[in-house]
Amino acid sequence: MRRLQSGKIHEDDAIASIMNGCIRQARKDEMETSIDGRKYAIEGTDRAGLPFETIGKIIDGEEGREYFLITAYARI
Repeated sequence: MRRLQSGKIHEDDAIASIMNGCIRQARKDEMETSIDGRKYAIEGTDRAGLPFETIGKIIDGEEGREYFLITAYARI
């Protein structure tokens, strides 16, 4: 979230990567706040078609289930 807030990455790039990507790896959610006990590395591409990855988990949010973004970065 710090990268998004600092402007180092754009929220639309993270969304594009999640929407067009696939799960590369599922890991245990150490904080145990996800609905299924897992966090996911999703590998996709940003708006420019460049490799981009997010790590997040599915949680019960205020408006129902949502993807909670932990980190996002361009894969170079």
